[in-house]
Amino acid sequence: MSRRNRKRRTAEQRQDARRRFVRNFIIAPLRIMVLAVFGIALGFAGYRLAVYLRTSAALAVRCIEIQGTARTDADEIKRFAGLSEGQNIFSIDLQKAKRKLQEHPWIRKATVQRVVPDRLVVEVQEQQPAALIALDRLYLVNTKGEIFKRVQPGEQLNMVVITGITREKFRDEPERASEQLRESLDVMGLVKNTTCLSDRHLAELHRDDLFGTSLVLDPGALVVRLGRDISEQRMRTLCLLLGELKYRSIRVDEIMMDDPTHRNRAVVRLAGVATALSMDSNGNKHI
Repeated sequence: MSRRNRKRRTAEQRQDARRRFVRNFIIAPLRIMVLAVFGIALGFAGYRLAVYLRTSAALAVRCIEIQGTARTDADEIKRFAGLSEGQNIFSIDLQKAKRKLQEHPWIRKATVQRVVPDRLVVEVQEQQPAALIALDRLYLVNTKGEIFKRVQPGEQLNMVVITGITREKFRDEPERASEQLRESLDVMGLVKNTTCLSDRHLAELHRDDLFGTSLVLDPGALVVRLGRDISEQRMRTLCLLLGELKYRSIRVDEIMMDDPTHRNRAVVRLAGVATALSMDSNGNKHI
């Protein structure tokens, strides 16, 4: 009974079923196979291209251009970065070369770029030394107040030496030590911009937690104790005092301006004799 009642498929339905069968079980697998073969061929071609680009003598480096150097020479830069003429240009790891360069004590920043087909451009920014600092040994300090390099034997560096900020201070109070170092650079800038000191060389800047800042000025190794409150007015007072001493032809070994209770009072020491000299920014004085 059920067989007689089963609905027979029309010719159109049978044709549609055959099309679905061909599409699902023949065309779809063939399409996947073609795509797979194409992908494999494309991958192999890419691999062969990569091998060619990394090994071809036609892409050998013939020129390495070094930019931005003043204290380092081109050969040292190339050696430190592991770069040399003749290397395949695409075989060079640019980021690795950059990291190596930035490990060089004189280099703050570096970039390494390819210029296809045969040139590398290396650009560096060197450290800008501002002073020396005496810890267990002498170290270089850059303009940002960062210690970046130990001074090597034979290096000729005619620079201000900062003393009084110890290695122990950097270990125990790193933020305070760094702040004192930056403050020392600010004082150096103030000294540099003080007109009356243009004929003198700042040889040493000493920091003391209790007494503040002292300077050693050449020629004559003149010690100037500025104290804790250092300002342009204090420097003007120093200029007036130096002018008065020069006018009187008095040579002194030490000038003490670090008395916090008498900001305009200076004590000068000459040949072991201390003399109190009071002077204000208008040049009024009393010995």
